[in-house]
This record gives sequence, structure tokens and C-alpha cells, in this order.
Amino acid sequence: MPICSVGARLYWARGRDAAAVGASVLVLSLSDIIASKRAARLPRDLAVLDVWEAARAAEGSKRRKALDALARESERHLRELIERWQRLPPERRTNFLRKRLAPGRSAL
Repeated sequence: MPICSVGARLYWARGRDAAAVGASVLVLSLSDIIASKRAARLPRDLAVLDVWEAARAAEGSKRRKALDALARESERHLRELIERWQRLPPERRTNFLRKRLAPGRSAL
């Protein structure tokens, strides 16, 4: 199992394996990379930290947009389902309210 060690932290549990040119490579999330750069506190890492964080913010905004679109689609689908149900005749859409009395008889 590949291990990427930065400072005192081991990221092998959080990384994902990816095949690159026939070799197994550990791929970390952008948040883990930023955390490792911040923990290392090397001047060259700190110099580009704002670029990494801007990339993470852009990645997060894409995800937020996708989730918002999914929520809108779900809401639209629910509204359509309710409208379709309301277009049914009352005897079909309120059938669950009927109380069965005797064979062939029922009441609301």
C-alpha cells in the first residue's frame, strides 16, 4: 500500500490509488494537500498556498452549483408529481381515505 508522509502525518488512509503509466500512485484530495503544505511550513509551500486555496474554493463552488441544480430538479419533480396527483378525479386520489364497510360499500 503506498504511503505519502509529510511531516508527522501519514495520508495513506485518505488517499485513493490511481494507475499512471503502469504504476500505482497515491492521489490525495486538495484539502489534504493544503493541510500537508501548511503543516510542512516550507517557504516555497507557503508562497503558493493562496493559489491552492483559490483552486479549492473554485472546486467547492462547482460542487455547490451542482448540488443546487440537483435540489431544484428534485423540487420540480415533486411539484409535478403533486400536480399529476391533483389532476386525477377525486374518487381515484382520495381512495386511501375510504373506510370499507360491507361488501361493495364504503364511506369517506
